[in-house]
Amino acid sequence: MSNPNCLVIGGGVAGMTAALTIARSGSHVYLVEKERKLGGRTYWLDRLNPTHELAEDCDGDIRRCKVIPRIEEIDAQDNIEVLLGTEVTGVCEEAPKLNVRLSRDGKDMELEVGAIVVATGTRDFDPSVLKEYCYGESDDIITSKELVDLLKEGGGELRRPSNGEIPSSVSFVQCVGSRDKHKGNPYCSVICCTFAVSYSRRIKEMYPDTEVYVHYIDLRGPYHGFERLLDQAHEKGVIFIKGRAGDIIPQDGKLLLRAEGMETGDLYFIESDLVVLVVGQELSESDRWMAEMLGVATNKDGFLKGMESLGENGKNGIFVIGSARGPRGVIASIEDAESVALDIIEYMKFK
Repeated sequence: MSNPNCLVIGGGVAGMTAALTIARSGSHVYLVEKERKLGGRTYWLDRLNPTHELAEDCDGDIRRCKVIPRIEEIDAQDNIEVLLGTEVTGVCEEAPKLNVRLSRDGKDMELEVGAIVVATGTRDFDPSVLKEYCYGESDDIITSKELVDLLKEGGGELRRPSNGEIPSSVSFVQCVGSRDKHKGNPYCSVICCTFAVSYSRRIKEMYPDTEVYVHYIDLRGPYHGFERLLDQAHEKGVIFIKGRAGDIIPQDGKLLLRAEGMETGDLYFIESDLVVLVVGQELSESDRWMAEMLGVATNKDGFLKGMESLGENGKNGIFVIGSARGPRGVIASIEDAESVALDIIEYMKFK
């Protein structure tokens, strides 16, 4: 083995999974995360969405889920060195090694590694570019991330940001920034339907008298258990309306949502206290820059190309895993990381 060190960029569940798998093989892993804590988007959730085996045995508690890597496992692994608040600033390939430049707390450092794993994930689509949704003009028009933040801050209760009251009506708007090549991205972001169905059901359970609407183009649940979750939402009284939201009009302390029914073509109007824009996923500009710096190509949707065999990107020691390759859920990200990590172990063995 010419260089037993490996660099993993990104401390979400994909990066953590890859780091643990590679470290257990005997290689030393540098796990770099630009934020001040590990866990990424999965650990940001206040609970897991209740579909498939992901949440069956843990009642939605991330810390009890058997398939999600734990931060304590990372801390206990001698072969993993965690570098928080750290960013990659440059890479120089000098076969058979990769020299990596990092910046941490304003200080530069260099590492020499045999392989690099890119696990930088995605960012939320910025809905402020869609002027018809008036995001930023009303405190009660929020994103899916901000809904989770509200529930966390409220200790599990949901209150309108504008006045602190329990909303009497909530509307979820699907595919914001996704599946629209004219006003966003043309692809499906995969995780949005599960989020909307799960959280709409949850709000209806918390407040049975609150009217809860989900405005959707169609519902796509890529995981086992989604249909059961959808049935439960219907049973709780969530109202699903097949229609594309046209615009949102703040007026008199309410939010008027105007949409077109996709089956009839008729316009309809829904008045809500709170509107949740379920935003799509995309690669950040900083991650695009990193891909260019590393020499990793992007696909037609702007995500990073992974290697389907060791011959594509593996030949230069740079690998891509998880949602950096395209939108996917937690289970798919973890499985992808485990699979590619095994390829990396073999690559480093025979490099």
